[in-house]
Amino acid sequence: ENNSIDKKHKYSFQKYSLEEMHKELKENKSFLIEDGIVNIESYFNKSEIYRSDFSCFYEISNKLTGEICSAEISNINITNLNQKERQKIVNEVSILTKLNYPTIQRIIGYSFIDFEHQQNPVIIRENSSNLSLFDLLSKERKGIKNKKWTETKKLINIYGIASGMKYLHSNNIIHHELNSKNIFVDSNLNPKITEFGLLIKPQNSCRISNHSIISNEKEIPYFVAPEILQNIECENEIIKEKASNVYSFAFVVYEIISNKIPFLNIKNQNQ
Repeated sequence: ENNSIDKKHKYSFQKYSLEEMHKELKENKSFLIEDGIVNIESYFNKSEIYRSDFSCFYEISNKLTGEICSAEISNINITNLNQKERQKIVNEVSILTKLNYPTIQRIIGYSFIDFEHQQNPVIIRENSSNLSLFDLLSKERKGIKNKKWTETKKLINIYGIASGMKYLHSNNIIHHELNSKNIFVDSNLNPKITEFGLLIKPQNSCRISNHSIISNEKEIPYFVAPEILQNIECENEIIKEKASNVYSFAFVVYEIISNKIPFLNIKNQNQ
């Protein structure tokens, strides 16, 4: 892997001054700064969709084209990342923004600064339904039935998710959080896989660079393969294993077929 920054690019992330970066962004009206790195000034921040432990999700629009997109703005500041770590993120973004598959939510670009010009990274994705497969199944468990959620549609979802994962694997991309919460369903209940990528997720970047270890002890990671959990401090090799995605996929299929949450009686990760 070549971690050297191409000197012909105007925007190398050797610069750490937000004022300088912001000034150059305002002068440069182009959409792309580097391959996959977007000019955040090219977008309007419209409205908040929802919040998670690590991020806030917004609906945004492209000032030039009017295209509606979704933006995931991290709550984690990445000032601790050094030049080499930032370049690794740029390399990953360059790969992820080239992906194009019907059951994969497209990543449009990435910014190292947010709309408030703070160093909270932003992932910009194509606009998709906010209804996850987990939400759909939760409603089913509560007796709120959807007439479109037939046995055939369940098989379509299983096949769509499997084919999407095959596409990611064919590009040597591992989904580190494959579960029903990270699969959207559209108005016709067809699946769209999201939240793939490793270093572009700041909580992972911080963990890998040993700047901080972030975990949610209350959430049971039932979809994570045992070997991953047992080697949580040594992610460099084992987290790349495609077999761990097969394990996760199996539990997605289990939820679809049985409409049950795996390991429901488990109260903490140690069990």
